[in-house]
Amino acid sequence: MFDREEIARAAALRAAWEAGELHAFLERRPESRSEYQTLSGLPLKRVYTAEDVKDLRHEDLGLPGQYPSRASARARTPTAASGISSSRGRRGSAWTSTCRPSWATTRTIRARWAR
Repeated sequence: MFDREEIARAAALRAAWEAGELHAFLERRPESRSEYQTLSGLPLKRVYTAEDVKDLRHEDLGLPGQYPSRASARARTPTAASGISSSRGRRGSAWTSTCRPSWATTRTIRARWAR
């Protein structure tokens, strides 16, 4: 996906960031865990760069609303109003409100928001 010079530049920028800004920040505010993982147990890095996707093709990554994006199936369901789709992503609406107060009905809340 990237040429070797671009990958080397990304590696140098990441190393400089880790030695400078990240080191200074962690001295002030240490992390709560030594390692972070996904729910599946996969390790998470602090930052991802071109180094991490150097062997991937553009086709392997996919686009919002298209395979292999997990959001593609969710975006087509009528109940997933805030799902990412190719026509209405996060940029399509500035704010998505999901607050549902327990003291009102859905009809009352919609009427209040429509004002």
